[in-house]
Amino acid sequence: MGVALTDCSSLSKDFIKQPTSALPAISDTPSARYIGVELAQHPGQSGFRLLTKSSNALMSRIAIIDQARHSIDMQYYIFKNDATGRLVAQHVLAAADRGVRVRMLLDAMDLTNEDRMLGALDAHPSIQVRLFNPFRTRAPSTPSKIRQFIVEGRRLNRRMHNKSLVVDGTVAIIGGRNIGNDYFDASDETNFRDVDLIAIGPVVQQASHSFDAYWNCDAAYPVRAFREAHDTQDDLAKLRVALAQGR
Repeated sequence: MGVALTDCSSLSKDFIKQPTSALPAISDTPSARYIGVELAQHPGQSGFRLLTKSSNALMSRIAIIDQARHSIDMQYYIFKNDATGRLVAQHVLAAADRGVRVRMLLDAMDLTNEDRMLGALDAHPSIQVRLFNPFRTRAPSTPSKIRQFIVEGRRLNRRMHNKSLVVDGTVAIIGGRNIGNDYFDASDETNFRDVDLIAIGPVVQQASHSFDAYWNCDAAYPVRAFREAHDTQDDLAKLRVALAQGR
């Protein structure tokens, strides 16, 4: 699902942004109970497992998203509208459909055909999407980016490279991988060699606090802050069809 956009929607200065915080860690799911047993054997400690294989890194994300019952907080520099990005989006959407609160915070530097996918997801009542330090126009062209960098280079040069996924306040995946084919050995052209880890214990709360700090900061803009660019339930319905058809 890729739609070419022109620089026709400008960033509003009077948008409403409600501050929110991570939900408390839960204990009422099978995975949370399992984690609780493990942590009880190591009081005050955190547990980690390296995700060195790209396929394991992708499927671990899908697995914890599928197990989510209360909250999903996602923070990435890159979230591509390609096969792996759409796979993650499809499972995030399924989680939102069963009532999970989803917050997605993404850097806005290189959003192109991702823009409409993210806007459609934001139309779901359980999903909020915010963009870190966006350009003044939605999905700007390259000449527009250059013009805006000339005027606001100091602001636009501040990017968000954080990468984390926190589910139900009990488990997190943190590390070097963004969301996209070339981070999971799924690209026909270039694949990166990154590593991340899955974590439980007190470190998960620290990851949540970091997410909240970015989510509520002045540089994080709701995707709906762009004038005349609010996606609708029709856009969400079209996205559902596109994700189901793998395009």
